[in-house]
Amino acid sequence: MQNSINKIFLSVLTIVVATAIALPFSYQVRALTANPNSGSFVAGSSTTINLTANPQGTESGIDLNLQAAGMIITGYTAPSGFLVVAACPGSVNFTATTVCVGLSKSSGNLVTGESLGSITVTFDNVATATITKLSTNVYASGTTREDSGLMATFTRATGSSGTLPNTSKEENGLLDSRLITVGLVVVVTTSLLIGYFVLTKKKKI
Repeated sequence: MQNSINKIFLSVLTIVVATAIALPFSYQVRALTANPNSGSFVAGSSTTINLTANPQGTESGIDLNLQAAGMIITGYTAPSGFLVVAACPGSVNFTATTVCVGLSKSSGNLVTGESLGSITVTFDNVATATITKLSTNVYASGTTREDSGLMATFTRATGSSGTLPNTSKEENGLLDSRLITVGLVVVVTTSLLIGYFVLTKKKKI
Protein backbone atom coordinates (compact mmCIF):
# COMPACT_ATOMS: atom_id res chain seq x y z
CA MET A 1 0.00 0.00 0.00
CA GLN A 2 2.80 2.37 0.93
CA ASN A 3 4.58 1.65 -2.37
CA SER A 4 1.40 2.52 -4.29
CA ILE A 5 1.14 5.86 -2.47
CA ASN A 6 4.77 6.63 -3.24
CA LYS A 7 4.29 5.85 -6.94
CA ILE A 8 1.18 8.03 -7.18
CA PHE A 9 2.92 10.91 -5.41
CA LEU A 10 5.99 10.72 -7.67
CA SER A 11 3.79 10.59 -10.78
CA VAL A 12 1.82 13.68 -9.74
CA LEU A 13 5.00 15.55 -8.82
CA THR A 14 6.53 14.70 -12.23
CA ILE A 15 3.47 16.08 -14.01
CA VAL A 16 3.60 19.30 -11.98
CA VAL A 17 7.29 19.88 -12.74
CA ALA A 18 6.81 19.13 -16.46
CA THR A 19 3.91 21.59 -16.57
CA ALA A 20 6.06 24.25 -14.91
CA ILE A 21 8.61 23.91 -17.70
CA ALA A 22 6.12 23.83 -20.57
CA LEU A 23 3.53 26.44 -19.59
CA PRO A 24 5.59 29.63 -19.98
CA PHE A 25 6.51 28.67 -23.54
CA SER A 26 3.05 27.51 -24.60
CA TYR A 27 1.51 30.73 -23.25
CA GLN A 28 3.98 33.02 -24.94
CA VAL A 29 1.94 35.67 -26.75
CA ARG A 30 2.76 35.93 -30.44
CA ALA A 31 2.47 39.69 -30.62
CA LEU A 32 3.81 42.69 -32.49
CA THR A 33 6.49 44.29 -30.34
CA ALA A 34 7.99 47.76 -30.07
CA ASN A 35 11.58 48.62 -29.20
CA PRO A 36 11.85 50.64 -27.05
CA ASN A 37 8.50 50.14 -25.36
CA SER A 38 9.17 51.89 -22.04
CA GLY A 39 11.39 54.46 -20.40
CA SER A 40 11.41 58.20 -19.76
CA PHE A 41 11.37 61.10 -22.19
CA VAL A 42 11.90 64.86 -22.25
CA ALA A 43 9.06 66.91 -23.72
CA GLY A 44 9.87 67.93 -27.27
CA SER A 45 12.45 65.17 -27.77
CA SER A 46 12.20 62.69 -30.64
CA THR A 47 12.99 59.00 -30.99
CA THR A 48 12.64 56.09 -33.39
CA ILE A 49 10.58 53.07 -32.37
CA ASN A 50 11.26 49.82 -34.19
CA LEU A 51 8.42 47.40 -34.88
CA THR A 52 9.13 43.66 -34.87
CA ALA A 53 7.06 40.71 -36.06
CA ASN A 54 6.21 37.76 -33.86
CA PRO A 55 4.05 35.57 -36.12
CA GLN A 56 2.17 32.41 -35.34
CA GLY A 57 2.22 29.60 -37.87
CA THR A 58 2.26 30.60 -41.53
CA GLU A 59 1.26 34.25 -41.34
CA SER A 60 2.52 36.24 -44.30
CA GLY A 61 1.25 39.73 -43.62
CA ILE A 62 -0.06 42.20 -41.07
CA ASP A 63 -2.33 45.23 -41.02
CA LEU A 64 -0.65 47.72 -38.73
CA ASN A 65 -3.17 49.89 -36.93
CA LEU A 66 -1.57 51.80 -34.07
CA GLN A 67 -2.84 54.70 -31.98
CA ALA A 68 -0.45 57.14 -30.29
CA ALA A 69 -1.24 59.38 -27.32
CA GLY A 70 1.02 61.97 -25.71
CA MET A 71 3.25 62.09 -28.77
CA ILE A 72 3.16 63.16 -32.41
CA ILE A 73 4.01 60.62 -35.11
CA THR A 74 6.30 62.31 -37.62
CA GLY A 75 7.12 59.40 -39.88
CA TYR A 76 6.81 55.72 -40.73
CA THR A 77 9.49 53.82 -42.64
CA ALA A 78 8.31 50.57 -44.25
CA PRO A 79 10.58 47.49 -44.32
CA SER A 80 12.06 46.17 -47.55
CA GLY A 81 10.72 42.99 -49.12
CA PHE A 82 7.06 43.83 -48.46
CA LEU A 83 4.10 44.95 -50.51
CA VAL A 84 2.95 48.14 -48.77
CA VAL A 85 -0.61 49.48 -48.82
CA ALA A 86 -1.21 52.90 -47.26
CA ALA A 87 -4.48 52.66 -45.34
CA CYS A 88 -4.86 55.96 -43.48
CA PRO A 89 -7.31 58.56 -44.84
CA GLY A 90 -5.78 60.18 -47.90
CA SER A 91 -3.89 56.96 -48.73
CA VAL A 92 -0.96 57.69 -46.44
CA ASN A 93 0.92 55.40 -44.03
CA PHE A 94 0.50 57.56 -40.94
CA THR A 95 -1.10 60.63 -39.41
CA ALA A 96 -0.08 62.65 -36.38
CA THR A 97 -1.63 60.04 -34.06
CA THR A 98 -2.01 56.82 -36.08
CA VAL A 99 -0.12 54.31 -38.17
CA CYS A 100 -2.32 52.42 -40.63
CA VAL A 101 -0.57 50.37 -43.26
CA GLY A 102 -0.94 46.90 -44.74
CA LEU A 103 2.23 44.82 -45.12
CA SER A 104 2.47 41.58 -47.10
CA LYS A 105 5.62 39.57 -47.73
CA SER A 106 6.65 39.57 -51.38
CA SER A 107 7.44 35.87 -50.89
CA GLY A 108 7.35 33.46 -47.96
CA ASN A 109 5.99 34.01 -44.47
CA LEU A 110 6.80 36.35 -41.64
CA VAL A 111 9.53 35.17 -39.28
CA THR A 112 10.02 35.98 -35.62
CA GLY A 113 12.19 39.05 -35.14
CA GLU A 114 11.60 40.35 -38.66
CA SER A 115 11.39 44.12 -39.01
CA LEU A 116 7.98 45.63 -39.75
CA GLY A 117 9.44 49.08 -40.13
CA SER A 118 9.88 51.92 -37.70
CA ILE A 119 8.06 55.04 -36.59
CA THR A 120 9.52 58.35 -35.48
CA VAL A 121 7.76 60.31 -32.78
CA THR A 122 8.09 63.58 -30.89
CA PHE A 123 6.91 63.58 -27.28
CA ASP A 124 4.37 66.12 -26.03
CA ASN A 125 4.61 67.87 -22.67
CA VAL A 126 2.54 65.23 -20.87
CA ALA A 127 3.08 62.87 -17.94
CA THR A 128 2.59 59.68 -19.95
CA ALA A 129 2.76 58.75 -23.62
CA THR A 130 1.47 55.47 -25.05
CA ILE A 131 1.15 53.44 -28.23
CA THR A 132 -1.82 51.09 -28.48
CA LYS A 133 -2.56 48.35 -30.99
CA LEU A 134 -6.18 48.77 -32.13
CA SER A 135 -8.60 45.88 -32.66
CA THR A 136 -7.97 46.25 -36.40
CA ASN A 137 -4.28 45.46 -35.90
CA VAL A 138 -4.27 41.91 -37.30
CA TYR A 139 -1.94 39.27 -38.70
CA ALA A 140 -3.09 37.57 -41.90
CA SER A 141 -2.68 34.04 -43.27
CA GLY A 142 -5.89 33.48 -45.21
CA THR A 143 -7.65 34.12 -41.91
CA THR A 144 -6.89 37.00 -39.56
CA ARG A 145 -5.61 37.02 -35.97
CA GLU A 146 -6.25 40.09 -33.84
CA ASP A 147 -3.25 41.50 -31.98
CA SER A 148 -4.53 44.39 -29.89
CA GLY A 149 -3.68 46.08 -26.60
CA LEU A 150 -1.13 48.41 -25.05
CA MET A 151 2.22 48.12 -26.82
CA ALA A 152 4.38 50.84 -25.26
CA THR A 153 4.25 53.23 -22.30
CA PHE A 154 6.66 56.11 -21.66
CA THR A 155 6.78 58.57 -18.75
CA ARG A 156 8.10 62.13 -18.66
CA ALA A 157 11.57 62.44 -17.14
CA THR A 158 11.98 64.45 -13.96
CA GLY A 159 15.37 65.80 -15.06
CA SER A 160 16.82 67.22 -18.24
CA SER A 161 17.37 63.85 -19.94
CA GLY A 162 15.35 60.70 -20.48
CA THR A 163 16.21 57.02 -20.81
CA LEU A 164 14.66 54.71 -23.40
CA PRO A 165 16.02 51.20 -22.79
CA ASN A 166 16.47 48.60 -25.50
CA THR A 167 13.69 46.20 -24.48
CA SER A 168 10.61 44.56 -25.95
CA LYS A 169 7.30 44.21 -24.15
CA GLU A 170 6.84 40.55 -25.05
CA GLU A 171 10.12 39.59 -23.38
CA ASN A 172 8.92 41.26 -20.19
CA GLY A 173 5.53 39.56 -20.45
CA LEU A 174 7.13 36.17 -20.93
CA LEU A 175 9.29 36.67 -17.85
CA ASP A 176 6.19 37.62 -15.85
CA SER A 177 4.38 34.47 -17.00
CA ARG A 178 7.33 32.32 -15.96
CA LEU A 179 7.48 33.89 -12.51
CA ILE A 180 3.73 33.38 -12.02
CA THR A 181 3.98 29.76 -13.13
CA VAL A 182 6.91 29.05 -10.82
CA GLY A 183 4.98 30.56 -7.92
CA LEU A 184 1.95 28.37 -8.63
CA VAL A 185 4.13 25.28 -8.90
CA VAL A 186 5.76 26.03 -5.53
CA VAL A 187 2.31 26.31 -3.90
CA VAL A 188 1.00 23.11 -5.52
CA THR A 189 4.17 21.15 -4.74
CA THR A 190 4.15 22.29 -1.10
CA SER A 191 0.51 21.24 -0.76
CA LEU A 192 1.31 17.82 -2.25
CA LEU A 193 4.24 17.31 0.12
CA ILE A 194 2.15 18.23 3.15
CA GLY A 195 -0.63 15.90 2.02
CA TYR A 196 1.84 13.11 1.36
CA PHE A 197 3.47 13.31 4.77
CA VAL A 198 0.11 13.57 6.55
CA LEU A 199 -1.18 10.51 4.70
CA THR A 200 2.04 8.59 5.35
CA LYS A 201 1.89 9.41 9.05
CA LYS A 202 -1.71 8.21 9.28
CA LYS A 203 -0.76 4.93 7.59
CA LYS A 204 2.00 4.36 10.15
CA ILE A 205 -0.40 4.98 13.02
